[in-house]
Amino acid sequence: MAKAEKLISDDDSTVIAEAKALLTVAAKEELKAAMESAKERKAQTDDDDSSEYSESEYDSESEDDSDERERRRNNSAMLALHSAISKAEEEKLIVEVSVIAEAKALLSSMMREELKAATESAKEKKCVSILQSAIAKAEKEQLVDASSIAEAKAQIPVVAEAELTAAKESAKEKKNSSTVGMTGGFGFGGRMYNGHSSHR
Repeated sequence: MAKAEKLISDDDSTVIAEAKALLTVAAKEELKAAMESAKERKAQTDDDDSSEYSESEYDSESEDDSDERERRRNNSAMLALHSAISKAEEEKLIVEVSVIAEAKALLSSMMREELKAATESAKEKKCVSILQSAIAKAEKEQLVDASSIAEAKAQIPVVAEAELTAAKESAKEKKNSSTVGMTGGFGFGGRMYNGHSSHR
């Protein structure tokens, strides 16, 4: 648009005005569409979180895959909304301040919920990197309130300790399983076999 303004003469200023008006309408529609899509994703996520599983058994791997798909869909909706907001602001288009403010509030809410979900996921899976990644993203975007970020950060040592404990337990189990059967059928210095002492 800026390049076009330099090339078009003053007599054609009406053309520029019309182009700006069309661009403003397009940006506004794009922003509204992104907001509607984000709202739908948010509502669907809220419904999923509030629902309870009736099955007595379920495949944990399938649940992990489902969670990953949900995260990707949410990220896609948030990226589209973020892009629409940035476009409206960077192009300096005449989009109502209230519309942009509403879009930012929606994006902030979604990112706050994403941080909360990442915290719960990190606790459940005992994986501190999940939490650290979510915190870094929230800080970079600067759309999540400081108290939510501080709350998430406070959980880092808790999750890290749980992850370390789980790693120790796993190592202990592996060590124990490797010694199964070693107490019988093997001798030590030729003095024990089949679990009985050999006396001479």
